[in-house]
Amino acid sequence: VRCIFSISPVTERLPESAGDYLCLVRYCNLVTGEMEKMQRTGYFTPLGRGAWGGDAIRGARAMVLAWMPLPDGPEVE
Repeated sequence: VRCIFSISPVTERLPESAGDYLCLVRYCNLVTGEMEKMQRTGYFTPLGRGAWGGDAIRGARAMVLAWMPLPDGPEVE
C-alpha cells in the first residue's frame, strides 16, 4: 500500500481553503509541564493571515506544526 497523503509544515504552506484538517500539534502538558506533540483534527480559515480553530488549538500554548487533508471515509452502501 502506498501512502498518497503528505503532511505539510505550516512554515512551508497553509491550506488554500477553509475546512477540517488532521494536524500535528505541540502543546504544554499541564501535568508534567513538558511540551508534547499530538495529532488532532482542527478547522482552518484562510481569512487574513489564516487561523486554526477547534481541537487543534485546545490546550495550553497549543500550536499547529503541520497539517494534511482528512482522507475520504469509506463508501457505505
